[in-house]
Amino acid sequence: MRKLFVLLFVLSLGGCASNFQNAWNTLTGAKLSPTAVYVAINTVDSAEIIATAYLRACHKSPSAYAACAKPVESQVVSAVRSVRSARNDLRAFMVAHPDALGASGLFDALTQAQKTLSSIENNYNLAQVQ
Repeated sequence: MRKLFVLLFVLSLGGCASNFQNAWNTLTGAKLSPTAVYVAINTVDSAEIIATAYLRACHKSPSAYAACAKPVESQVVSAVRSVRSARNDLRAFMVAHPDALGASGLFDALTQAQKTLSSIENNYNLAQVQ
């Protein structure tokens, strides 16, 4: 009975160690799961679709919307380029390391680029420009 208890205790510690490692990685941002990366990339893709529709609408009729001013367009273009660059870097990492956890630096770059693009879209209400 005592051996069974010791065995169960040792097995529970083994599970604890992996849970501790996962918690540590989450807290420190050391590594990310492929699922988190996939969700972030899809979020960025949807923001890019809004920006692309905005740019197309503004090029068809530049005077139709107040948000089609050249300074706004240049902000959107710059944000889309940084989003694409960060997304491509993160995708390349995930392709090169399919079983590995994502690097937090690449994920942070993608998240920051997405926040910039989203703030521009929200500030100028670009979703209404179609």
